[in-house]
Amino acid sequence: MNKLTTIRPFTPQDAQAVAALLQQQDKRLHEQDGRLRPPRSTDAIQTFIAEKVTADALVAPDERGGIRALAIPGVWEIAEDEEMRGFFLPRNGTVGLALPHPDNPEATAVTHALLKAVETWWRQQAVDGTLITWPAADDWLAGLLTERGYVADSAAAHRPLQPLPPLPETTVAAIRPAQPADEEALVALHLEEIRFHEAYTPYSRVVPAIEPAFRQRLARVWQGKPVGEPDTPLLLVAERDGQVIGFTENWLSTMAGSWFADGRYAYLNSVGVAEEARGQGIGRLLVAHTLHALARYEIVGFYLYYVLTNPLSSHFWPKMGFRPLLVTYKTKEQSHV
Repeated sequence: MNKLTTIRPFTPQDAQAVAALLQQQDKRLHEQDGRLRPPRSTDAIQTFIAEKVTADALVAPDERGGIRALAIPGVWEIAEDEEMRGFFLPRNGTVGLALPHPDNPEATAVTHALLKAVETWWRQQAVDGTLITWPAADDWLAGLLTERGYVADSAAAHRPLQPLPPLPETTVAAIRPAQPADEEALVALHLEEIRFHEAYTPYSRVVPAIEPAFRQRLARVWQGKPVGEPDTPLLLVAERDGQVIGFTENWLSTMAGSWFADGRYAYLNSVGVAEEARGQGIGRLLVAHTLHALARYEIVGFYLYYVLTNPLSSHFWPKMGFRPLLVTYKTKEQSHV
């Protein structure tokens, strides 16, 4: 057996070595991109191992009793009546990774062996497709994943709280809070935006659950529920000549224990401009007003997701100050695993 590429199940005796690996990775990634969470404390890592490193976890041991790499595979199952079914598959293979330092000459071989073992585990679980999320700044993994049949599908992009973009003086459209009379226009724009993504990502599609979930959130706004309560968004619209031609739906989200540094963020969930009104500066105006409105809350920054191959969003969001923090890689075909 090739000791370099030996992969075996995690045991409790590996906990100390896994903790050292996680601490090293935390430090390396935070040094690459200060927007990522700072290195976790020893107690936080021990809690993570106790709660998250399950019996299905896999490790790549070295000859000295250390651990070269760790994978925590899982399955995210989404019911047919859930809104997220429009953005992911019914059974999604997921994985948490701690990998060797890319300068280590063993890194590529070890990572290939680990991913091969994870893919075998996914296959045994009969998943429909797979997701691997990794920090954008640590791009050495991208080429390796491409070799294994993955594509970079979407980015979780972050924008700092300051400076905010200026609010342009223009009559191209008026920006105002959404009102109950806007509901049908908002639903149409929301569905139009999702349909536009279908050509650029293998998973996104309009499913029956999307519209009722969106209408439920709108109902909370019409009822006067405060932004920040669960499922209550901040909604702004762009109006011209009495017609709603654009909108943004935004939430407040508290991050803890994720790739993001801890804190409260504003999340831009859905941003859309009617097809006939694109290219006129309406999106830029609408988002500028949105950022100013969200900045009034106690937040540490903004984030959103966009599809990397979408020709509109991939150009628009960087111009608005959003830089990828994480990249999610997906299998090209549902049958990959």
